[in-house]
Amino acid sequence: MRPKLQNFFDRFRIKNKIIVACLPFVILSYIILFLSITLIMYQQMRTMVYDQTRQNIIEKTNLLDTLLNNYDQITTNYLYYTRDIQEYLMTDQEPLSQDSIDKLHQNLASHTALLLTDQNPEIAQVSLFNKNGDLYTNNAIYSNTLETAKAYADSIHSHAREHHGKLILEDIPSRPHVLTVARTVYIPTLKESDEEIGFLLLDISRAALEKQLKMQQNSDAIFTLLTDSHGKILINTSPLEDKKCQEIILAGRSGKNKHYTVDRRALSYSGCFVTSIIDESILFSNTYKLFCIELFIILLSVFIILFAIIYSGNMISGQVSRFIRKLNQTQQIDESAYINVESKDEFQELGLVYNNMLSRIDHLIHTVYLKEILTQNAQLESLQAQINPHFLYNTLDCVNSLVDMGEKENVKKVVTSLANIMRMSIKGETFVTVEEDLSYIKQYIFIQKMRFQDKILFLTEVPESMYQYYIPKLTLQPLVENAVLHGVSNLTETGMIGIFGSEDEQNLYIDIKDNGTGMPPGIIRQLKALDESSSISSKHIGIFNIQKKLQILYGTDYGLTVSSISPHGTSVTICIPKSTVPYRKDSSHEITDR
Repeated sequence: MRPKLQNFFDRFRIKNKIIVACLPFVILSYIILFLSITLIMYQQMRTMVYDQTRQNIIEKTNLLDTLLNNYDQITTNYLYYTRDIQEYLMTDQEPLSQDSIDKLHQNLASHTALLLTDQNPEIAQVSLFNKNGDLYTNNAIYSNTLETAKAYADSIHSHAREHHGKLILEDIPSRPHVLTVARTVYIPTLKESDEEIGFLLLDISRAALEKQLKMQQNSDAIFTLLTDSHGKILINTSPLEDKKCQEIILAGRSGKNKHYTVDRRALSYSGCFVTSIIDESILFSNTYKLFCIELFIILLSVFIILFAIIYSGNMISGQVSRFIRKLNQTQQIDESAYINVESKDEFQELGLVYNNMLSRIDHLIHTVYLKEILTQNAQLESLQAQINPHFLYNTLDCVNSLVDMGEKENVKKVVTSLANIMRMSIKGETFVTVEEDLSYIKQYIFIQKMRFQDKILFLTEVPESMYQYYIPKLTLQPLVENAVLHGVSNLTETGMIGIFGSEDEQNLYIDIKDNGTGMPPGIIRQLKALDESSSISSKHIGIFNIQKKLQILYGTDYGLTVSSISPHGTSVTICIPKSTVPYRKDSSHEITDR
């Protein structure tokens, strides 16, 4: 068989041999490619569009959660941290004179505007009942509508009690233009936390919520609804009637609706859901068009390949085998990889082009390597420049409190300490000595002591023999801040934070321990594997940044080790190689100065 095949090809010139040999493979490849595109690429495009749609739905859900969380925070500040509001909730207005009641209501109006309505214009009305049933509202209310307002409040009061102070979201048919956010108010002490002293209602503009909920992209194919735990539609941004939407949702859950897809995501408040109805025929219409265009491009590319084969056959000569052998033998770019062609024809030019290409590739490899170094340096600078904005806000609040108390010297000390910390975070060298970093830690501790007074105790035990060694700046401060904010700040008893140093022949070890609430085991596992693919709470981003920074600088053998302390608490140990000079990571440097 083989001799006959060889005799068959011997009748053709080289260019024709290439055409005859390649055409069957090209046609077969085209058939395989066509089937692959039909079965795989189309599905990938659908998956990509659907994933983007799902991401948009998640963003809408998060946006609505953020809005409800904002209502939760501002109403908490309004109800529990405003003295006039607390006084109103506990005051029986019946024995008060009209002037006293008017003054009380004026104070309520001022706080209501400042804390609620001015910053949130979608809040149409605020209604607040105190423990004696007295009603305050920021809008005018007449005697003939007072009973209606109380009856409206009574209709949702029992539901709000079931959630014990948490926000609930209610839809009242008699008030079609608003949704009501409600919460009960309790005495803010542990012993009396079950004693109700008030009831708050916020009427939120339905149009404003619809604007937040409506999709900006593919709005003709994706309809988002807000539903309660019983499936009742609270907000409908689709052109469909509520009854039709409910039919689609029920059919989607049972898998009987092939035209629509239903996505249902729970909110963090009141058992509500963001339910999305996806019209697949509209959503994937552009995918169908793109698919047809890609098929056309594939057909065109096949014809171009056929033409290239025919054209290349006219340019081939007996030296092609030499080139192929040379290419097959080339494993790396060195002197042996270059081709020396002695003939004065097109192959000499091809050889020169090939040699120039190798030179450019070698140059590009070197350029890419340098860019990787620059990218790592830029990443390190980015991580180094990060500072927790909450620390700035809390420090400024502390300064404000000291100003109110007239403690000018302490104000000066706190501002000076804050200025030094900020100066260190944005200026200076990337590396500082242990002694320098501890000096900034002491200033940070001073600020926290001014905030928390005797609620938190700090202990620092680092041997002076470690002071001479260099570490990345702002490595310790975020860890101490993490221990304060997420470890001990919420403890009812006294919190304790310790900074301990030790060393061996090659490495430095700095341990930050606290007796706080501890770090979740899942976060500890993610930190050990440096796995950021899963969802990470914003309060743990800082410790991940430090781990990433240390491993970029020193490698995966170094960095942070987190463990839990019995019975409760967290220990974070930093392992860094000893160096008495600032460390610089490049192609030839290693930490050898121990």
